[in-house]
Amino acid sequence: MRSREEGRPSPFAHGTSQVDRSEEGGRVVHEAAFSNPRSEMDKVEDLYQSLMSARRDAGQEVVPLHRFANFVRDQVKQYQESGDGNVAFRVAVKDGQVSFTVRGGKE
Repeated sequence: MRSREEGRPSPFAHGTSQVDRSEEGGRVVHEAAFSNPRSEMDKVEDLYQSLMSARRDAGQEVVPLHRFANFVRDQVKQYQESGDGNVAFRVAVKDGQVSFTVRGGKE
């Protein structure tokens, strides 16, 4: 159940995975949704590791974990204040460029 909530394939799932799938000519590396990042630090760290790995591969600067965690917390707070329950983050790579997007979603 936790794997599904985090957007990862279950250890019992066979077939296609949500991670590393192609989308609009790019490759989605990681997806995660948060409602309370302070209590979901393991998910924040997984998202951070995926983003920083993609940035290293693209030759981009790596950001410290505490700054990234603060950014995630601030984004979730901002979206929740506007009425979104869960906030989804996506790391994708397209043409060697890393894309990090944030979307709000109703619960």
